[in-house]
Amino acid sequence: MEVKVKMADDAPEYGKVATICKRFSLGQTSARNLIHQMQRDRKWKKGVIAYGRMLLINIRMFEAFLISKSY
Repeated sequence: MEVKVKMADDAPEYGKVATICKRFSLGQTSARNLIHQMQRDRKWKKGVIAYGRMLLINIRMFEAFLISKSY
């Protein structure tokens, strides 16, 4: 089964961890765990920008990553 999600044209391309938590109904720990998995995976690494303690995540790539991780 394929699920298509259309984002609004004015939706931001990147978001902070808090944005990911709100948009995908995840807790901070779960979101950070998934983001760190993205950073370690060569295919998804480009979707995370890390600068010091700041993390910016490509929302569309995170969504695709999350779908690929689902059963």
